[in-house]
Amino acid sequence: MVDRRGPGLTTDPVQAEPSFSVERLLDSRAARSALFAAPLVPLLVAFVRKLVVASHPIPVVGDQAAQVFNTGSAESFQLLVGSYSRYGWHHPGPFMSYWYSLFARVFGLGAGATVLGTVTLNLIGIAVISFGIARFGTRSQRIIGSAALTFFVFQFGMDRLVDPWNPFTIIVPLAVAAFACALVLTGRIRWLPVVAAAASIAAQDHLGAVPLAALWTLVALVGAGVVCRRRLREVAIPVGVALGVIVVLWIPPLYQQVRYPPGNLHEIIHFSQQDHEKPKAPETRDNLVVPLTLTHRPLGDAVGYSIKPLPVPAPWQVRLSQSYGILLLVGVALPTAGLAGGRWRRAMCLVAVIGVVGVYESSMRAIPPLYGYLYTPAVAVGLVALMGVAFSVVDLAVLLARRRHTIGPLVLRSAAVAAIAVIAALTVVSTASATSTRGYGDEVGSGAVVGLADAIQAAAPCGARSVFLQFVPDGYWVYGIGAALVLQRRGVHVHVAVGDELFFGPGHSATGTESARLVAVANGTRPPSDAVRVVPVGPPLGGSIVVAPIKPGAPVRASCGMR
Repeated sequence: MVDRRGPGLTTDPVQAEPSFSVERLLDSRAARSALFAAPLVPLLVAFVRKLVVASHPIPVVGDQAAQVFNTGSAESFQLLVGSYSRYGWHHPGPFMSYWYSLFARVFGLGAGATVLGTVTLNLIGIAVISFGIARFGTRSQRIIGSAALTFFVFQFGMDRLVDPWNPFTIIVPLAVAAFACALVLTGRIRWLPVVAAAASIAAQDHLGAVPLAALWTLVALVGAGVVCRRRLREVAIPVGVALGVIVVLWIPPLYQQVRYPPGNLHEIIHFSQQDHEKPKAPETRDNLVVPLTLTHRPLGDAVGYSIKPLPVPAPWQVRLSQSYGILLLVGVALPTAGLAGGRWRRAMCLVAVIGVVGVYESSMRAIPPLYGYLYTPAVAVGLVALMGVAFSVVDLAVLLARRRHTIGPLVLRSAAVAAIAVIAALTVVSTASATSTRGYGDEVGSGAVVGLADAIQAAAPCGARSVFLQFVPDGYWVYGIGAALVLQRRGVHVHVAVGDELFFGPGHSATGTESARLVAVANGTRPPSDAVRVVPVGPPLGGSIVVAPIKPGAPVRASCGMR
């Protein structure tokens, strides 16, 4: 007889259950709470650690500094689009910048606020998934779900789970959307607004998340109508709330599209319709193996800042990915009758299969060079696939255990105990990592940013409140934007050329009324021809700050550091 409290752990229908048993222990409130909390503990530790330093000034460079500027624009309700793209447009929406602005209002505008906001968002997302598993999962599914989440936290790396770079911050919201979509397909339609919110957050943050976010939202909406086709009144409220959430979250980018034609969304669509070089199918398959199987540690580094392709998958990783595909299809095909949690297993596998197809199709449209961060949406699919595969394996084991009444239950109980031991070990290791996690505030470029800011201030007139800053070559903005943040804290506002406003956000275009025009020139680069003075930039960055007239023939005020 199968115990309805969970598949795979059986009880004798004749004899009474002993006072102590593995089943009774796993069903206890303490065990349920521990399984719920295990994947959250490292993030809670990271949250406390980042909370302590949230108000500290942390020099940052490049994308991280650009995100802080976006947060500042969101604080003043000027921001209507997302982070910049290297292709000249912005990602769809500004939700994350407004989310970070809540923390900036408390702890001050800076990298600490964005880090804390990222930790909080990921903590909420993992908690939502963990709650759903604890609330609706069977005994074995609670163990599997907790193990999968704990493994993900361990494997991805705590350094990257606290990092507000948008290729990273889309992963957990996408996973939440997929998880909630599976619950909707089992008839729990109250989770439909969760799908809408999580999918919208991910889609606004990075264009690469849009295909999966839209696909899972559509599947959830259609699935809600199918599974509740005889109870349409029950569907009306969740669908209405979900659509309302979508409308509210997408008001800023839609307003920007209408108010400032041609609009950012139009630019994205126009760009996507152009004829770009496309990757080859074997290359895409190879690049998806590692993120889909979560088999590189730390996975966050493999898909992270190192601007290089993903690691070439080993033969065992390729075979594992093929086994995943087979087991997911088996999970969809297995019967649900007589298996507690069978409907959820089928839904998880179906959502994972849809995710694999979706991420493959979207990856086939990626524009070379194929950097690792282009495949971060596949990590969310990998987490859902891991749960679906594990659910399928357990259900297969249950079916086999029914034929081996003595060996089967013993094996399943042993597997449960082993899984709990793994959960405990991974939690301890991830928590230890969280106590020493760097976050992006400790990047090597931090010292260079302060030195560059000092040189800019020395080249500017004494008491200057605003400067017009240019970069030679253009890529030098990566350090210049970090220096601009340091100067902003010192009371010096930086204005930039129209093209550089893409990185700095609204309100930073040059007006011609600045106190000085300064050009940050990298080592080995020819300074502009109208240079009047040159102030060297100290190590480790080097280069120089060139003082030039605001307009041709305009007088140039003396530099403060040269008086």
